[in-house]
Amino acid sequence: MVQRILVPLDGSKRAESALPLACSLASKDDAQMILLHILEYPSEVYSGLAYSGFAPRPLADPAVNEKTQEKKEAIYNKVKGYLEETAARIGSSALSVSIEIHEGPVVETILSSIEKLGVNLIVMSSTGEDRSPWMLGAIADRILREAYAPVVLLREGPGGLGPDCPALQGESLPKLIES
Repeated sequence: MVQRILVPLDGSKRAESALPLACSLASKDDAQMILLHILEYPSEVYSGLAYSGFAPRPLADPAVNEKTQEKKEAIYNKVKGYLEETAARIGSSALSVSIEIHEGPVVETILSSIEKLGVNLIVMSSTGEDRSPWMLGAIADRILREAYAPVVLLREGPGGLGPDCPALQGESLPKLIES
């Protein structure tokens, strides 16, 4: 029996295409759905702020750290809002839904989250943001090979992916972080 279903989301329509099936599976077993987003900050959050003109500024510089922290908080708040809105839409279908936001390298962080959260099923799209729908993405490939829990990989395509959550009707939310 499935108790916790992990759905990794990156804000793309392709990633969200896993939600209808995850909802269907969760409702059959009265399982909890966990929406997970891994924060990978744009490079300027780490490196671009460390330089002013041509002279490097040490990362210990309080002005650099403050700007970096402000950007990280802005990204975190945007992601949190997105996940909360998605969870509210799903939760209106009488499913138990929680959100998790973790920071780090995507695959390694997803894999460690599986164990920490006691997940016993992962439902995700085979490709994420801006990927070709016929290719298996590198992230999905590694999760499929390395996760100790079963993984259901879905490809986006014509005809949809099966039964939809009533709350998920409508348009997908926009891309989270613009490069």
